[in-house]
Amino acid sequence: MSDPFSLAGKRILVTGANTGIGQGIAVSIARAGGTVIGVGRSSMDDTARKIATMGGQFEAVSADLADTSAAGPLLDRVWDESGPLDGLVNNAGIIRRADAVDLSEADWDDVMDVNLKTVFLLCQS
Repeated sequence: MSDPFSLAGKRILVTGANTGIGQGIAVSIARAGGTVIGVGRSSMDDTARKIATMGGQFEAVSADLADTSAAGPLLDRVWDESGPLDGLVNNAGIIRRADAVDLSEADWDDVMDVNLKTVFLLCQS
């Protein structure tokens, strides 16, 4: 019986792969044998180093997911430049810390765009 947790030969795109939970997900995918395509707006060098140390494969893609119009083209570009994807982990997210009565509409829109709208658009693509 094959390993049910093996991702060998699979290519998984992980948003927000630079730190925290996203980095942990990326490292876990690599540990399971998958190739990680990390998407982030800041450096993913630390994630790339951790995965390389394990002998895994990591491709960094720079993108600001706050720009909702970039979601579909991002997936198209990754697919065209490096081949098909087998999975998508929508991990990227932002927060604006303020009491509800003080949170501006612009801050609300920023959070909803990254945490919900971009997730929907990436899944749709």
